[in-house]
Parts: sequence; structure tokens; C-alpha cells
Amino acid sequence: TYPEKIESYLRQGESKENEIEITNTGKEKIEILLELYDLKDIAELKEKTVSLAPGETKKIVLNMSI
Repeated sequence: TYPEKIESYLRQGESKENEIEITNTGKEKIEILLELYDLKDIAELKEKTVSLAPGETKKIVLNMSI
């Protein structure tokens, strides 16, 4: 499932670190490619790919700056 939205309120010159939690609820290992659309100038993911075993959860850091 996907989060409905990720909200961050920033003023000019501020930055914020957000965590996104991803869980593999399936029965097989998965690999996910993470990409940002329309946010490339203000947001950066610390990891671009994630491999998860069944039942595994991982937190991904999303840095945002204005």
C-alpha cells in the first residue's frame, strides 16, 4: 500500500528529514526502486533501491530542503 501523503512545512532556507516505512507483506523477497517525481529540486532519498525479505520492514530517509 502507498501512504496517502507525506506532509512537511518548511520556510525558505529550512530543511527537514522525514522517514518512510516500507514493509514487505508478501511471501517472496522483493526489490523496490524508489524515485521522486516533481520534487527533485527540493527532496532527496538516501537510498534509491530497497530489498526486503518477507515480513521485513525498512525505514527510508527523505531529506527535504527549500
